[in-house]
Amino acid sequence: MRLFLWGENDGERKYSLVAWTKICKDKGSRGLGIRSLKEMNNALLCKWHLRFSIEEDAWWRTLIAEKYSCEANGWDSKPTRKSYGVGLWRGICNQFNIFKGGLKYMVGPGHRVRFWTDWWIGEQPLYIVCPRLYAASRKQNDFVSEIITRDTSGGLQWNLDIRRRIREEDLTEVTLITRLLESFIPVESDSRKWNLDMIGDFTMKSCYAASREEREWLFPQKDIWDPDVPTKVGHKFEDLVFKWDEIVRK
Repeated sequence: MRLFLWGENDGERKYSLVAWTKICKDKGSRGLGIRSLKEMNNALLCKWHLRFSIEEDAWWRTLIAEKYSCEANGWDSKPTRKSYGVGLWRGICNQFNIFKGGLKYMVGPGHRVRFWTDWWIGEQPLYIVCPRLYAASRKQNDFVSEIITRDTSGGLQWNLDIRRRIREEDLTEVTLITRLLESFIPVESDSRKWNLDMIGDFTMKSCYAASREEREWLFPQKDIWDPDVPTKVGHKFEDLVFKWDEIVRK
């Protein structure tokens, strides 16, 4: 395939039929479904964050925790702070945002889940849902347990500690966050799961898709790929590429 698309003929480079970035897109996103080695490597690095959070007694985790220390939630390693170097763990830490983007938190006591930046209620983290309130809060990095408390009757109360008066343009966010917090039902203990898989388990496939962030699903996939025939033998490759290229260029 590589020789067909970018090979040489008698020492002369051939015309590139299509960019590699397009080929690596999913078939439903106008690509050929070939995995990008770079993005696959990023997904593999993300798995180390999962292992760090669950293999608490592993010797390698102990070494990393002693060198870089752990975040206050007890699950994650603190990122490296050096402004130079290429260290292995630094490369792993660079992919943490991809890993965290697939996590959904379940809140019990709330000592391990950050109120604003962790996704524990609603469809997104609260700092995205209510950006004005987040910007005005003095507790941007606090845990749920530091903002939500119980009164004498057992009801939930919350204090966002806003540094200014609530303005008229804030009312929409105030109403939204009030509805969300009123629907909150705590569980027994703080935990988290991988929300990009139906079962809740971390998978390389779902992490790879998250790292690519593909959201185009209008490509006529069924007109090219026969679902009943393996793609490697369903069509002659030359006919497949030219048909695919013709549709992409429309």
